Amino acid sequence: MIVFENVDFAYDPRSPFRKDIFQGLSLSFDQGDFHFIIGKNGTGKSTLLQLCDALLFPQSGTITVEGLKTNDRKALPKIRQRVGLLFQYPEAFFFGPTVRDELCFPLKNWKTPVEKWEGRILRSLEMTGLPREILDRSPFLLSGGEMRLVAIAAMLVTEPTYVLLDEPTVGLDHAGRKRVREMIRAMLDAGNTVILVAHELQLAFDIAYPEPTFHLLEKERSPKRCRLPQLLEIEDLEERYGIGFPSLVEYERIKKGWKRSPVS
Repeated sequence: MIVFENVDFAYDPRSPFRKDIFQGLSLSFDQGDFHFIIGKNGTGKSTLLQLCDALLFPQSGTITVEGLKTNDRKALPKIRQRVGLLFQYPEAFFFGPTVRDELCFPLKNWKTPVEKWEGRILRSLEMTGLPREILDRSPFLLSGGEMRLVAIAAMLVTEPTYVLLDEPTVGLDHAGRKRVREMIRAMLDAGNTVILVAHELQLAFDIAYPEPTFHLLEKERSPKRCRLPQLLEIEDLEERYGIGFPSLVEYERIKKGWKRSPVS
């Protein structure tokens, strides 16, 4: 479990350009669950993921990953092996001449025994649906969807317990989005905890199982936590959180006499 307790975080806290993001934030991400983070731009969705992975540190309060405190420098290697984070447009960070080099780098970085490399590489390819032949190709000559899946495979190769995805389908075509959905289902089936940031709810409905826990972020307010039935009852979802229901779901809401979202 990842737990935030009374966390305060601001960018440039000691400068005139200080930007407060979280004040007194308390929430938790249960292990093995599917978590969907919702909120308008500027509410701290990406910041939240980086705090989970100990890439950022709070000014006050505590964040623990399976009991390990992120502000304990000695615990950082264990935390970052347990938590895998995929940034937006992760393919921008490619540097290896082949896909194999990209997948080997995190294994070398975490000092994984060499005899385990091949097995982990093949499992990460299987998880993302990529063929073995792609290992000898240049990552810079792949399609956009393939590049995104290679970046995800490079994260999965270290076998993290918690998988954090920041807009994993942005910029992908239908086929690429489908592959990412299938990959998320496979990770959940394997027992991973998936924490997803996305600007469209359709992804949550497409993945379908297990039912996600939604975390709703607003500026200067405590986040709300709910399941799908409670989410469907929010009448001003798009106005408050910058995200709307898929058209078919909105149609069902109207049929059942629910008030239409004012921005829809």
